[in-house]
Amino acid sequence: MLFRLTVGNRTALFVESDERSRARWKPSAGDPPYPHAVYILASDATGQEFAEVLCRKAREGVRVRLLLDGVGCLRLSSALVRRLREAGVRVEFFLPIRKWNRFWNFNLRNHRKIIVVDGRTGFCGGLNLADEYRGRSRVYGPWQDAHMQVDGPAATQLQWVFAEDWYFACGEELGSEYFPEQGSVGEDVVQVVASGPDRDVEIMYEFFFTAITTARESVWIITPYFVPDRAMLLALMTAARRGVDVTLLVPERCDHRVVQWAGRYYYEDVLAAGVKIFEYPDGTLHAKVMLVDGAWATVGSANMDIRSFRLNFEVNLIVFGRDIAERVAAAFARDLKISRPVVLEAFRRRGRRRRLLENVFRLVSPML
Repeated sequence: MLFRLTVGNRTALFVESDERSRARWKPSAGDPPYPHAVYILASDATGQEFAEVLCRKAREGVRVRLLLDGVGCLRLSSALVRRLREAGVRVEFFLPIRKWNRFWNFNLRNHRKIIVVDGRTGFCGGLNLADEYRGRSRVYGPWQDAHMQVDGPAATQLQWVFAEDWYFACGEELGSEYFPEQGSVGEDVVQVVASGPDRDVEIMYEFFFTAITTARESVWIITPYFVPDRAMLLALMTAARRGVDVTLLVPERCDHRVVQWAGRYYYEDVLAAGVKIFEYPDGTLHAKVMLVDGAWATVGSANMDIRSFRLNFEVNLIVFGRDIAERVAAAFARDLKISRPVVLEAFRRRGRRRRLLENVFRLVSPML
């Protein structure tokens, strides 16, 4: 679903990995009620903290709705779900895993991460709710992510995305009070793009493909998982060959190693075509960002991989304007400064074991 362009929005970009930036968008005790769509919620300290805020608001009489992905939230304990429901929080699961449809449901996931406050303020990006996403994991280290806040008409569009998912999960339609009329609160032009296997058109794929093939000056991409299909790969290579600055920033250490091995299979081809690849070394890079021609940017839940384009339910914000472009470019430049370039000649000298892993996992890349 590609929503219409909206004007009069105000946006803010959160890209820092420290906890102060998390506090800027996570719920606090004084916040008004709002629905949430969450891909991963764990029962660790972060999950407990988040649940306590929701329980407190529900006890105050506000209507709190929490939509959780059936696979992404497998680490969530039944005790915490029960605690939320007993406090009055409406908790539903998107495509929960059941014995009779275990494989099918496992493959189709709601990867969206949405928070909407009173239908007026929305948040969208890559951040989930577990300790590792706050840099508290010894395994993953510091966590670098990107989330965007939008105030104005585009927040109502995010509310519609949540409402559709909520209806699918439990059959309840949200009333008109959840979709307030909004005037201008800023100068940003914003568009919401939501995709999923329930659509006939692969809208997220077409959006990325069109952005790359029509770019005139530059395409800067941050993605934790780089597993393109042949057409997307050719789009990146062709853009680089016609003089577009195509720069790809990926993690040096990925939280899903199999996906990383599959992605590295494509490095040699894209590097030879002139695409620049940098690997981010400081912890885990999980942001999903693209900046095109220094003029507009997109931030959301979609990765540069086949799963996001064809199997997952995803949502991105597209923001047009030099101001947001400069903010994204500055964040990109900071990460690029500490990242290591992948040099074609050195990459070609990698060992047989690495080549074997890349080839093996590339074969199953459509399922990753």
